[in-house]
Amino acid sequence: MTYSGFREVEIAEMAVQIVRECDLSQSTADEMLSMMRTFYNGYRFSRRAKEPVYNPALALYFLEEFQRECRYPDEILDSNLAIDRGKMHYISQLPKGRELIFDALTEKKPVRVRRLADRFGVEDMLHARKDTGFVASLLYYFGILTLGGMTPFGELILRIPNLVIRKLYAEQIQEMLLPEGEAKLDGKILGTMDRKALRALPAVQARQREAEAGLARYREKLERKFGDLLRLHSFGVIAVGFERLVFS
Repeated sequence: MTYSGFREVEIAEMAVQIVRECDLSQSTADEMLSMMRTFYNGYRFSRRAKEPVYNPALALYFLEEFQRECRYPDEILDSNLAIDRGKMHYISQLPKGRELIFDALTEKKPVRVRRLADRFGVEDMLHARKDTGFVASLLYYFGILTLGGMTPFGELILRIPNLVIRKLYAEQIQEMLLPEGEAKLDGKILGTMDRKALRALPAVQARQREAEAGLARYREKLERKFGDLLRLHSFGVIAVGFERLVFS
């Protein structure tokens, strides 16, 4: 599998040329480069790479829009990301997928693999063990994770490359927390809904049933081990996006 990307010196040369054509100042080229570095840079596909590279599709989108209008694009993201959103959704449905997406975004627990899987044929996708290494490798080959170093034990560290991809992770987490269409509710709407209305949401009811079933299983295990000594009280907490919590 072959990957490509622009080096920063190449992006800088194109930015300077476009700024000249638009009769803008050199400082504009510097601002362009800074913005593109934040949103589109950060990819490493080899441990021997001396510098990260830019996402070529998104970098060209930005440069072409600027060249056409002589100003920043209205949208920092373009439709190319629709494909990446589909990949993220697919990953979230795999075993270990949800956990890995949370770990990558929060960065509290680095994503580490001993080696990258290199077989993703039909048979592998259908029957291979979908462990953390397999799922993380898929994210790497999809361009949604990139090399971020090595541990002292020789494991590869994978990380989110830039702000554009970080936004994809945040969107996917919101979709996982509010499935079945409820993810379309924005923070203002959620903030105005009373507790009864929140509990009536199908997604919340489904998560509440899952929480109650999990609590029952865990309570049974504790009671078998400790008897009535613990005097347990069980509570379920369901996160509704990032704005609200529902207790039961």
